[in-house]
Amino acid sequence: MLSLLISLVIYVGNDFLTQEKQVKLELDNEYYSNISAMCPADDGGYYLVTDSGGSFSFDNSIFKVSKEGKTIVKFNKKGQGPGEIRNLAGIIQYKGKVFVGERTAPLVHVYDSELNYETDIRTNLGGKLYFVNDNYVGIWNTFFKSENRTFMLALFSRQEVINSKFYVELKTDEVPFLVQAMGGVCSIGDSKYAAITTKRYQVFLFDTGKGGVQNLFKTEPSHILPYTNYEGDPKRLGKKATDWVFSFTKFAAIFHSNGRLYIYYINGKEESYIDVVTLAGKFLHKKIPMPVHQPLFLDNDVFGLVKKTEGEDTNTFHLLRKRISK
Repeated sequence: MLSLLISLVIYVGNDFLTQEKQVKLELDNEYYSNISAMCPADDGGYYLVTDSGGSFSFDNSIFKVSKEGKTIVKFNKKGQGPGEIRNLAGIIQYKGKVFVGERTAPLVHVYDSELNYETDIRTNLGGKLYFVNDNYVGIWNTFFKSENRTFMLALFSRQEVINSKFYVELKTDEVPFLVQAMGGVCSIGDSKYAAITTKRYQVFLFDTGKGGVQNLFKTEPSHILPYTNYEGDPKRLGKKATDWVFSFTKFAAIFHSNGRLYIYYINGKEESYIDVVTLAGKFLHKKIPMPVHQPLFLDNDVFGLVKKTEGEDTNTFHLLRKRISK
């Protein structure tokens, strides 16, 4: 298993990203395999989701920690009841409330700032929570299916269970099985959101104010490994399928800050990069090297990343804050 060591490097001799103070996350003495989601808290601290059994673990906990990394509160009440957690994916604080997505259950849990349960928002299906606004929660999941089609992103009303007209839709057979969980969504302001899918350098624009989905830009730059169809069953995890997955670029995350998109992608097995692109599709920087694991958040031009140090009985985690140079 690849180590969950997340860090960033210098870009072409310049300090594209500068290291701020490293913070040890003082959780508890339980074993956690990784931190799968993290977001800034309004009071300067952080909320995070831990996994105890791997990336798709059904053993999660939610923590609130101070800006110094000390645990303030932990929530891990598991079960099927209101507010009880099953298999978490994504965490966001919005207007003082903490929203946590369920990967497989059709729910988004809502807690107050101290992780006291308030309510559940019911969606049609589960997935990773990527954004929240006054009207919608945005869920990213390739397992939304309707008439053999796959919704890569769907917006669900916070008031009632309806499947919104806002979604990226692909045919099921267009989504490579082994990389279904990749792709991403980010806010670009004014109730607008940008989304990227797994295998194409194509960014979609969601305008929840005016309604509708459109292409923001689509490009095929030379530094991207082109996608090729797999002749066989990629659900069979053999060498042929694995070699095929490593043969093309996988787009795994997208962030926005000050009019710039930061697109994170993986080439091959362990080569990963970020491109910096304008909303019009103009490249400002290409192939800024990064390790294979992606940043967990971007807040006020600061990427939040987690470094894991493995121990015999437990793992130690440090928050690395990397500021984007102007």
